[in-house]
Order: sequence, then structure tokens, then C-alpha cells
Amino acid sequence: MNTRTKFFALSFAAFTVGALWAAQIVRQLRSELTTVRQELAEMDSRPTGDAVARPGQRDTDSPRVPTDRSLSRRMEELEQAVAQLVRASDYLMERGQLPLATNKVEDLARLFSDGAAADRDRLRALGLLRRNRGMSDEVVQHALDWLQSSTNAGTRRELVQALGGTTNVAVKAPLLGLMSTDKNDNVREEAAKNLRRFTDDPAVEGALWNAALNDPDGDVRDEAKDALREGPAGETRLAALRERAVNPQSTLDEQLMALDALRNAKAPTSDIVAGMADLAQNSQDPLQRTRLFEAFDGFDDPATKVPLVHGLQDLNPLVREQAADALSRHTADPAVREWLQYVASNDADPMVRREALQALQERRR
Repeated sequence: MNTRTKFFALSFAAFTVGALWAAQIVRQLRSELTTVRQELAEMDSRPTGDAVARPGQRDTDSPRVPTDRSLSRRMEELEQAVAQLVRASDYLMERGQLPLATNKVEDLARLFSDGAAADRDRLRALGLLRRNRGMSDEVVQHALDWLQSSTNAGTRRELVQALGGTTNVAVKAPLLGLMSTDKNDNVREEAAKNLRRFTDDPAVEGALWNAALNDPDGDVRDEAKDALREGPAGETRLAALRERAVNPQSTLDEQLMALDALRNAKAPTSDIVAGMADLAQNSQDPLQRTRLFEAFDGFDDPATKVPLVHGLQDLNPLVREQAADALSRHTADPAVREWLQYVASNDADPMVRREALQALQERRR
């Protein structure tokens, strides 16, 4: 394998197989470079004889000239390959596709902790550390110190983003404070997103519920809901979610969010779904029925079938539309298919007809 081929193989290895193959080719380049240097050293130490050439005399019999040229070309190719390798490895390391070299991690950590450095350079160093798993406890603490002293909302947001993924418990209190009190919507949104890893902490759980239900910004509410839905759930949290889902004092939003979190945790929910199906069957509130039918979408629980079929006959077209959509999970039942076919052909509302037809088509797929 020539030098240029090795370099391209290295790039391919870094993008596909990873650093192990790349490291092997690096070793080959180093080995070849060592061989060339040894050959040059041997030539320099080779005796040249006692004869002294006269001015203008050419040593046409000596094989050193072509050998020197060959070695020089090899050395030049190796030097070019090494230079390309350095640029390629830096590029890949900065994008997290190769692990940072130890000295690179130390340099970035030192730059980030330097309060006299430009904010842009410090934030770039922090981003590289995050992408390359270089978020040591010391780096996290420097980020938190800067976060709590910064008056720039954009800087605070970038710092919170960089802290995403860390499980260091030291970040909980600052993130809770930002989600609750920061005036910038984007900062609160990022804080809610990063708190999802700590939902087994009742204080975090309570703060996320408050943000999900009450934050004035819709994106913050959505991130808090996602955190509640996707965060870890031990036995204590699962019990609290069940209690919230069945508590008649909970709002419908709370009950549905708790149900969603339980479903995501693959916890048993058949009794909760049965209770909500009964509520949907007897409710006179079209908005409530629509919300419940929307929650049933994705369920194939038999308890939801009857209220959904009744929903196809509701006076409100929004209720009928959502019922048709949710019934796509029940089209194995011939009676359900018959109802959907009737609605798809005869309902007065085109949106309802479309949803009924789509439900039937999803069954065929």
C-alpha cells in the first residue's frame, strides 16, 4: 500500500470503521518513516573510498544518485501524508468522529477554564469537549460557575446546551433555578430539556410538572412534557404517575400526561385506560372527548373500541374525526371496518371522511 493510498484508507476508516483501523494505518506510516530514516542514515555512514574526484568528474557508476532520489521522494510523500493526517484527524476529532488525543483534551479544558479568553473561544472549546466526552467534573464546575454569573442569555443557553447529557448531580440545582426563574424562553427550554435525566428526583419531577402546565412559553411546556414522558422512572415515580393519572382532582392534561409517561415506561395501564374509556363514553364535553380520543390513538386496548365507535356518531365533526383516526388500531374487527367504510363514504365532513379512509388504508398496509 503506497503512502497516498494509506492516507485515503485512513480517512475512510475514520468515517466508517473508526479509530482502531485508523490507528493501525498511522502505525504503518510511522514504521515506513522509520525505515526511510534508517536507510538514509546507512547511506550517510557508507564509506565512499579514497579516491577524490576531480572537478567536473561525474560518478556515473555510483548507485547512490537514483537511490537518493527514490528515498527523497518517499520521504516527501510521507511528510505530505503526515501533514494531511494531522489536518484530517483534527477535523474528525472536532466533530466527535475520532476521540480527542489526551493532550488535545487537556488543551481544550485549559482554554475553557481561562476566564481571560474570548467567550467565543471558550464556548467552542466546551462544545468540542462535550462532543468528545471530555466533560470532566472540573469542566462541568467551570461551566456552572460561568452559567450562574453570566448576564448574556445567548451564552447561558449555550452553556446549558453543553451540559446536556451529563449526569453530574451538581447541575440539577442550577438548571432548576433557570427553568423556574430565567426570563429568556430559550434558556428555560434548554434547562427543561436537560432535566429529563433527573426525573426520579421528586424536586425535579415537581418543577417539570409546573413548567409543563404553567410556563407562558409553548416550547418550554413541550420540552417539560417530553422530559416527563421520557425521563427515567423508578418504582417510586411510577407509583406517583399512577396516582396522578387516576386522581379525580387532577386536570385532564395531568391525567393524560401521566398516562403517556406510564406508557413510555411500559408500565401496566389497562385499568387507567378503562377508566378513561368510561369517561369518554359518558362525557358531554366535545373538547374532553376529543382529547381522550386523541390519547387513545396508538392504543389497541379493547376498552377504547366502543367509545370510539360511538364517537363516529357524535354531532361534533372534530370528535368524529379523532375517533376515526384512533380506530385505525381496531380495524381487525369487521364491525369497525364496516363503520369506517360507512363514514368514509357518507359523513358530511370531508376531514372525517379522509380520516376514516386513512384508517382503513393503514390496516391494509
